[in-house]
Amino acid sequence: MGASAAAAGAVGAAAACICARSARGSGRGAAPLASSGQPASSADGRDEDDEERRRKRKEQKRQDKERQRERDKQTQAEAEEEAERQARARLAQEAAARLEQERKAAQAAAAGQAPPAGGSAPAGHFQLPAYLSMVKKLGSGAYGEVALCDDLQKQQQVAVKVIRDFAKDPVRGKRILREVRLLAYLQHDNLLNLTDILAPPSPDFDDIYIVMPYLQVDLHRLIHSRVPLVEAQSKAFVCQTLRGLKYMHSAGVMHRDLKPSNVLVNKDCSLKIADFGLARSSEEEECKMTEYVVTRWYRAPELLLLPSGYSEAVDLWSMGCIHVELIAREPLFPGKDHFDQLRHIAETLGFSVERDLAWVPPQNLREVKRMLGSRRLPERPEKPLSQRIQGIEDRDACLDLIVKMLDKVPLTRISAADAIAHPYLAKLQDPPKETVALERFDWAFDQFEATTRSLKDRVYAECARYHPEIVDRDAEWIRERGFKA
Repeated sequence: MGASAAAAGAVGAAAACICARSARGSGRGAAPLASSGQPASSADGRDEDDEERRRKRKEQKRQDKERQRERDKQTQAEAEEEAERQARARLAQEAAARLEQERKAAQAAAAGQAPPAGGSAPAGHFQLPAYLSMVKKLGSGAYGEVALCDDLQKQQQVAVKVIRDFAKDPVRGKRILREVRLLAYLQHDNLLNLTDILAPPSPDFDDIYIVMPYLQVDLHRLIHSRVPLVEAQSKAFVCQTLRGLKYMHSAGVMHRDLKPSNVLVNKDCSLKIADFGLARSSEEEECKMTEYVVTRWYRAPELLLLPSGYSEAVDLWSMGCIHVELIAREPLFPGKDHFDQLRHIAETLGFSVERDLAWVPPQNLREVKRMLGSRRLPERPEKPLSQRIQGIEDRDACLDLIVKMLDKVPLTRISAADAIAHPYLAKLQDPPKETVALERFDWAFDQFEATTRSLKDRVYAECARYHPEIVDRDAEWIRERGFKA
């Protein structure tokens, strides 16, 4: 017997008993209620209500779990960002401590005393060969200090970057090695290149000195300065950056950290992309990195939603953000956190789950949709991109190029080569300056376990490419360790 029939029978028996008592009390007879009467129907209704309540409770539990997963993801993202911030703060503190040590060493040297023990004691902060004369210090960051120097041999100014204790942290050391290899390989007018890496005093060294062309300012400072920027200038910056990306991508290299502060310019509007420490191969099957490879404001949606298996298209998204920032003189998507970044994107470009998630692999689609489920991102733009593009002569063509770079589907996002050929940049097309790499960059060097010794050995080998004489100088040391001098 089913649950409804059992409930109906129980109700019918109870009703018959009540009627019998009533009949005896009143003296009137009363027929018993049939089992197929109203009480059975009421019981069925209650069962349906119970089933509905169970369904709602189950749905509520599912939603609670989804919300908890989203909170966990956001917490993890915030924890990763905080860890990155602390790491940078720690490196900055170490840099400040080294500067203080150098100051004391300089004071001691001036007084005819021995330098303080521990670490290096460079003269005037930078240990430079005689042909490099330091003009001024340009700045310092978490990974190094940069000085403007006169190269007396070549009669030109250069930027010299010193990275101290480069092998102390394996992750940092590997980034530095990667950047050195890329700076040496990528030969294009719009990419910063390595002109020299100074010879170390011995194979057991702590500091690296990288010599590069000197450019006067970065795009971030220029954009947020009072210097007027006309359309012709911003167009020239966009075109040159795209030329650099075209060459990089043809070599199988993704920049992965393209932002205004990593684009250097001169007063004559010549431009070079810099900072290749986060660059990776575009041929890797899966880039096992977090979405923090790119500064948040310039991250493509695929990095925010599924931070693995992305492609060189992430650089074109960053380029689109920079293009708008050049015109509007303010960041396009200044998100405060992971999800606020998505909201900024949706408010400007709209967001359709069906259309804009077409790139997500089937095995990840459910998870991504679940993450977005309670976010209620606007499907239609609330602050259209067209409102940011003002004062442009060929506004329609400019907007069309930006929209193609900010395509939320990476598979259909415009490439660097096609962006250069876009009608908006037609007058700037110059094939001799739009070259591609002769061969793909070989990433085999990156496959090793980073230790202090392995990092020093590999950077020493890079130094020897520019200064082969150090191999003869250090021949005994090299042979003692089983290498061929």
